[in-house]
Amino acid sequence: MNGLKRAALAVSLLGAVGLVGCTGNVDFSLTKTFDVISTGTPNTYSAVQAVDLSTEAGSAWSHRSHIKSIDLVSIQGTITAVTSGAGTNAIGSLYLRPETAVDASQDVLIGTWSGTVPTTPPETLSVTLPPAALTIVNDAIHGDGKFSVVASGSTDGPADFTVQAILDLKLTYNLF
Repeated sequence: MNGLKRAALAVSLLGAVGLVGCTGNVDFSLTKTFDVISTGTPNTYSAVQAVDLSTEAGSAWSHRSHIKSIDLVSIQGTITAVTSGAGTNAIGSLYLRPETAVDASQDVLIGTWSGTVPTTPPETLSVTLPPAALTIVNDAIHGDGKFSVVASGSTDGPADFTVQAILDLKLTYNLF
């Protein structure tokens, strides 16, 4: 091998070694909307929305085999519309449910709220995701991409309102 070829090979190898350990980031959001109708005695509600990261995570899904970490930047629950029950006292919770769960016993609580159903939405609650919930997202992104977001709670009278949950995530991946 002549000197020029050796120099080119050396530069290429140094460049490749320099790139090892380099990372990239992809931020993405998942938005789920729940139509909450609280009726009966007691006035309870429960709604489940499926998440499929293979179709909802955009370019993050294509980097899933090189994941270094996944972090929840924020989760926000917003009552966006009230059809009936404004002023009604209410409590509610948001959960993540693994795709493999057969019932609610494996749900991971990600946030709660209490107060009155607002007369003039929007009203927003921001929470920090616990590590067990990140495990559900991480397992989904390494698996088939599926899990569920669950909204449940009760009101002290009949109510009909819309809740929008937004999960903002950051995926860090190795370039090589």
